[in-house]
Amino acid sequence: MILELARIFHIFGVLLWVGGMATASAAAMTLVGKADAQREAGMDAVRNALRILATPGLLLAWAGGLTLLVSNWSAVYAHAGWAHGKLTGGILLSGVHGMLLARTRPGRATSARPFVIALGLTLFLALGNIVLVVLRPGS
Repeated sequence: MILELARIFHIFGVLLWVGGMATASAAAMTLVGKADAQREAGMDAVRNALRILATPGLLLAWAGGLTLLVSNWSAVYAHAGWAHGKLTGGILLSGVHGMLLARTRPGRATSARPFVIALGLTLFLALGNIVLVVLRPGS
């Protein structure tokens, strides 16, 4: 029962986390060209959405994922290259998450480029992790 709950929390957390990051990136891209007051108000809303949705999603995803990892380490994950790749993808996504939070601080959003890169990385890493989970190469 614990592992099923961990899997549920992990999947729900990833949905909140990746969905929140992708939406925040797309919204932030559209705000960069706006007037200062409008841009700052919009970036504040984007930052709040990251804190309210994406950050709890990150925490749920990591808590559920690490529970699954630790409970099945020797039986499954110790020798599963795909799991190491998935873990690496999660670490990289965490870095993108931190970058988004930093770039949405007041006065930091001067170019759309970081948000375009964040959106691309978020979608690429999420897709990569889905491929690893479904195909489990090397197992």
